[in-house]
Amino acid sequence: MARNVVYTAIFDNYDRLRPIKFHTAHCDFVCFTTCDKRKKYQGWTLIPFSDDRFDAVMRNRFLKIHPHVVLGQYEKSLYIDGNIELLQDPSRLLDTILLQERIAAPQHRMKNCAYEEGEYCIKINKAPQKDVLDQLAYYEAAGFPRNWGLTENNLLMRRHNDPAVIKLMDCWWEQLQRWSKRDQICFPFCQWQTGITVKAIALDIRLPNRYFRWWQHDTKAIGIIKRQYRILKKRITWRLYRFREKNCSIL
Repeated sequence: MARNVVYTAIFDNYDRLRPIKFHTAHCDFVCFTTCDKRKKYQGWTLIPFSDDRFDAVMRNRFLKIHPHVVLGQYEKSLYIDGNIELLQDPSRLLDTILLQERIAAPQHRMKNCAYEEGEYCIKINKAPQKDVLDQLAYYEAAGFPRNWGLTENNLLMRRHNDPAVIKLMDCWWEQLQRWSKRDQICFPFCQWQTGITVKAIALDIRLPNRYFRWWQHDTKAIGIIKRQYRILKKRITWRLYRFREKNCSIL
């Protein structure tokens, strides 16, 4: 068994698992998903996971936040969202960053404030307005400052058995269950509250890089196709109507 593990969690066909196209003895690759039994698939080990307490989103969040519970046999872990493709063995990246740090994540590419992130989630209907407003009001009353910092949590590097990391993850999970399901809102508050900070790394996985390739979530791609189909259908219907109208006028 390798010391490092890369893992993801995909439910309800939200993403399409991208194959591992390289070989390494330094890292294992695990995908928690809905399947009948543990099996190999395109370089990944698929592990069935179900919990009736949670919907698909919270199942993903539970696994994302609890590598010390589900993958405690490994020393270091790299969590990636299901729409991220690995291009090469990330062990060197993990070992380099986690040599000095306990946990790291990409710096948010556009924002630096949990309050701003919450307001944005409301604006684009990513979370119920009341839940987010109550959450932000609670953080403000607790003294959590604005512009404290913000990471994109589509990728997380952790020495996940470290007691400080576990303490931070426990706080994160508690806040996520208490308020909205948007983990980027509550994660900075947990760091501020526990005093355990995350190393923000300058990595935008949407831009070309050596290790990762970012894809649209499959559900978003399907939504775009459906919208294009509806537009095309309306255009065809309108043209047929005009064609019939023209031919009828000739007759």
